[in-house]
Amino acid sequence: SAEGAICVRDASSGQTSATLQAAREDEVYGLEVLSEEGLLAAGAGETVQLWDLNRATRTSLAAFTATESGVHFGGLRNPDRK
Repeated sequence: SAEGAICVRDASSGQTSATLQAAREDEVYGLEVLSEEGLLAAGAGETVQLWDLNRATRTSLAAFTATESGVHFGGLRNPDRK
């Protein structure tokens, strides 16, 4: 959501089973379920996070610095400018 929350819903009933607070002041802009065991990757603000959906807990967080052209992952893509 724009408020930084991820609402996890039961596929059968539509009921909310968990609300994950990914960011306090930034929006969640990307989600990807990575495994059938319930691992979720989320992009929120200037972070990438991994969540265990079965326990509704964040297991990992990596923060990135934004530049004029956005967030860069893995350093310069073309350090020699070729």
